[in-house]
Amino acid sequence: MPAPQSLTDLMLYFAPMSQIPQLIYLGRVRIHRSRANLIQTLHTVEAFEQLGVRTTLYLPPWRRNFDATQWIHAMGIDRPLDVRPSQLLHPRWHFWPFVLRHRRRLREADQVYTRVPEISLALASADIPHHLEVHETDPIITRRQMDRLVQYHQQGLLRCIVTTTRVDADVLIHAGAHPDRTLVGPNGVDVEAFSDVSPFDPHALDRPRIVYIGKVTRNRGLPIFHALARTGRYDITLVGDQEDHAPAAVHLVPFVPHREVPQWYGRADLALMPYQPDLYHAKSICPIKLFEAMAAGRPIIVSNLKPIAEFVEHEKTALLVEPTDAQAWIDAVERLRTDRDLAVTLARNAKVQSAQHSWLNRAKRIAEKIGLLPLNT
Repeated sequence: MPAPQSLTDLMLYFAPMSQIPQLIYLGRVRIHRSRANLIQTLHTVEAFEQLGVRTTLYLPPWRRNFDATQWIHAMGIDRPLDVRPSQLLHPRWHFWPFVLRHRRRLREADQVYTRVPEISLALASADIPHHLEVHETDPIITRRQMDRLVQYHQQGLLRCIVTTTRVDADVLIHAGAHPDRTLVGPNGVDVEAFSDVSPFDPHALDRPRIVYIGKVTRNRGLPIFHALARTGRYDITLVGDQEDHAPAAVHLVPFVPHREVPQWYGRADLALMPYQPDLYHAKSICPIKLFEAMAAGRPIIVSNLKPIAEFVEHEKTALLVEPTDAQAWIDAVERLRTDRDLAVTLARNAKVQSAQHSWLNRAKRIAEKIGLLPLNT
């Protein structure tokens, strides 16, 4: 066990192992790839550990010369995590060998948790109770997994389903999932990581610095940035891997480690997220970057998609804009340039609300729901 770093750690350090909740988390994301699901998984596991839940995270193996510890730190994780590679979690094996090999340990754990439907099905088929986190229901329906997952949920082998949006929770409940064992737990943000971000300055909106962080693609709004760039009135920076051609009038910054995200929002005057309806996960989108921009205390302009409207309120914590209407995005930026009071209100309200979306709060709600912590502790 790592040396104590906090009061919680100190209590765990001297507590008998039998009194410490034990969670096994099974994933399939490759740790050497920087994806939102890796960021979400690592921060969730770290938050479980902060709550006093001893968590073992199993993932597919990484390259032999890859420094996993350093990369996890670059993802913004400050605590040492128990991350174990297993060749048996490679998708080519369909996860069955892992379940059979570790059946005894999985049964002895206080709780087993995964965000992979295929792993959930393998666990249930082996009569191992567990919990499933669902980020998209469309693929579950397309792969014809919904009926089996709901059946296992009704039987109690799949004990609790956690979704990141109300939209997906409603789809599952409509399919037969038990409402009392379905929890909406949106993605989160490391609020403390944004504590040193400089306050929003409305005077900078004369020529605002617009920042977008994420993959640079057409279905994430590249045509919107083309239209904004053509006005010549804004300083636009796109941070992330460029998969489609970006306009020459914007600043392009290659992928940056997740730990550096706060400083990029600190350089922004406005945060734009023009996700398009044809984005593959638009029906279930719960972008971590949205909560991070909120924690940075920046005015946000974001696509008016149904799941996003669950987390921000138009003209109170963000401006919601028709995704495909380029002129509407220009009008929204111009509105904040001229209505500085509204810009200040959006930034202030977003920052206040971001505290509700901390990874720690998210993990606490999940831990209480699945029985790792008493309710209302």
